Amino acid sequence: MKKTQRVALWTGAALFLLMAGWSQVVMAQDTVNVLVLKPGDAAATSAKAGPFLQRLEGYLAANVPAFAGKKVKGWISNTPEQAARLLKDKAPRLVIAPASFHLSHLSDATAVAQIPRFKTTTDRYYLIASKSGPSSPDALAGKTVHTAFGQDQRYLKQVVYPKMGFGLAESKNLADDLFMMTEGGGGPAAVLVDEETKRFFESDDMVWPAVKVIWKSAPLPRDLVLTAGKGWSDADRAGLLKALQAMKSDKDGAELLRLLGSEGVGAVDTKGLEAARKLYGR
Repeated sequence: MKKTQRVALWTGAALFLLMAGWSQVVMAQDTVNVLVLKPGDAAATSAKAGPFLQRLEGYLAANVPAFAGKKVKGWISNTPEQAARLLKDKAPRLVIAPASFHLSHLSDATAVAQIPRFKTTTDRYYLIASKSGPSSPDALAGKTVHTAFGQDQRYLKQVVYPKMGFGLAESKNLADDLFMMTEGGGGPAAVLVDEETKRFFESDDMVWPAVKVIWKSAPLPRDLVLTAGKGWSDADRAGLLKALQAMKSDKDGAELLRLLGSEGVGAVDTKGLEAARKLYGR
């Protein structure tokens, strides 16, 4: 092979590798990762939440000015541990998660909006025991209370119930726990659940009449929409909030809200979030 041919071959190969690397960089820059965390929700997996993620990707790509011309890729998790790995591996620019995850893993992110549910802008937690069981939290002293898997135990102990006198343990199945409690077959002394889980149990006309609420928390922050990483301007966040607030008037956006169990996205309750931050220790 002549020298000029070798030089041309090497030059062509180098150019090909350069262009391939450049295209990978462009592709990476043109993909925006979005993370959704729903602790304890068995349906919050990539296999089961595929249709929801596709709708979310399409809506955000079409309506959020900061994502114009970019591909939006959605990720979902039902445990903070997995979500933390996705934070590290995927570096999402947008995160939809409970306030507990914001305080524990994304304290430097900016809360842009919150997602009201059940026609209320706040969340609450409830202690539920059997009809024949403890009648007050004081009666739980030294006993074990079950929570859904994936819950931030520090958040429960320091924000939800700062004066807790009982132990907490994650449950494999809260429905089984309630059944055992009501049937006298053992189980925990009580369960500590959020508003959504309580409403789910209320719909069971076999179990709910056999249990009672013995305590409810003060109002707590709802799930948040957070902007993460660098590159967000005030104008970008304003455009994001506007797009989220317009969801209820958009066909695809309204369907997303339905899947989220919400009537519409609202502004952040900064006072409530700051109170939770202080209790959490951030």
